[in-house]
Amino acid sequence: MPGYAHRADPATRDRFVERDGPGDPCGDGGRRPAAAPVDRAGVRILGDTVQQLLHGQYTVLGATLGPDATGRSGSDLLRDCITAVERRSGALLGCACALGAVAGGGDPGTVEQLRLFGVRLGLAVQFAEDLLGIWGDPAVTGRPTFPDLRRRRWSLPVAAALAAGADELADLLRREGRLSDAELERAAKVIERSGARAWCVQQGEDLLAQALLALDLAIPEPAAVAELVALARWATRHPA
Repeated sequence: MPGYAHRADPATRDRFVERDGPGDPCGDGGRRPAAAPVDRAGVRILGDTVQQLLHGQYTVLGATLGPDATGRSGSDLLRDCITAVERRSGALLGCACALGAVAGGGDPGTVEQLRLFGVRLGLAVQFAEDLLGIWGDPAVTGRPTFPDLRRRRWSLPVAAALAAGADELADLLRREGRLSDAELERAAKVIERSGARAWCVQQGEDLLAQALLALDLAIPEPAAVAELVALARWATRHPA
């Protein structure tokens, strides 16, 4: 705000502005807005997260169910899918939780446990989202049936089914043109028969348990984290 530093009382002025010296070309009496203190731990967390996001996006761009993927095993596809999720959804939530701990004055151990809480929760949320992307109720999700299969999205259940040897699924998703409703339903059944749906449900539950354990180790006071626990459980809801 122009002229604010001249009108402020000295205590307020000295807190928020600093002097450059009498030769300040801005003509404001040698005062300029003071830079906010930089927390090195927070900057390091942000830098690491950006790197993880870039690596995660690279993995996603390199993963395809088209002709370029014919030489890759289903296990490789699943590994890359999980890596991408950890470096994107996991990294983002982990960063948010770690920065909150840093801002709150948490010690390094607390910061790391809350970061781990965020990473594991991010993975669990993605498992839940991908289950909804195939078996979600349109009345609840607001999306059409089998939305991820319609887009031929490389989701966790799809990757898990391919890793389990569901060649029929790969053939369906490589077909040219739009898949019919019958083909989409058939693809969903192939995924379920492969055991991929049950595996994803179990993985999501295990990851949520790991996240809540990390939260308990960081803040061993149930009342203090009750809302975080409720939020984590809500965010990982999925069709049975």
